[in-house]
Amino acid sequence: MSGLKRELHVLGTSVESAVEEMAVPAGLFDADGVILWQNAASLALWGSRIGTNFAHLSGAEVQVGELEAFQEVVATGEPSDIWMQLTNVDGAPASIIMNIHALRDDNNTVVGALGITREASVVRRPAATVPGLTERHIEILRLLASGRATEEIASDLSLSPATVRNNIAKLMAVLDVHSRLQAVLAAGEAGLLDPELVGPVTPRS
Repeated sequence: MSGLKRELHVLGTSVESAVEEMAVPAGLFDADGVILWQNAASLALWGSRIGTNFAHLSGAEVQVGELEAFQEVVATGEPSDIWMQLTNVDGAPASIIMNIHALRDDNNTVVGALGITREASVVRRPAATVPGLTERHIEILRLLASGRATEEIASDLSLSPATVRNNIAKLMAVLDVHSRLQAVLAAGEAGLLDPELVGPVTPRS
């Protein structure tokens, strides 16, 4: 029994009511990305999205990068921040970051995820985008451009080194390059990185 679970058991309570009443939008997803539940703040901001798949939250067209990022949380159990643009209950577009946390059963198997929205309406996506690159990939590219090594990136983003390596392999495949330096240069040419970041820096392994 984890420390949090043990202490909640001692107190004779759970976090359910806190999640239901928290002021920020939150929702429960199954392992396939289907929304099962929303708290009151989520319903007030987005309207009911229950039964909607994560891949379709941004609209009718499947959002491949967002879906891949969600699937990675389910596969690895590592939390992730996913950039999204949704339409609120009034029909206005809003840019958000949804923090996705894996949920495990008693056998430590990931069975779903909790999504918590933060920085609604103030998050800006990079001016240029590349299909297939997620916000997580861009975060890692920025850190690579600043000279961070794998372990440092893992520490900065609260990920395991293995997850960072997997993300780097995926972003290199998307950018069609064969080294970290080439990835940084390609991202700079695509306008994904601030010009001052793309200098004579050799990303470390």
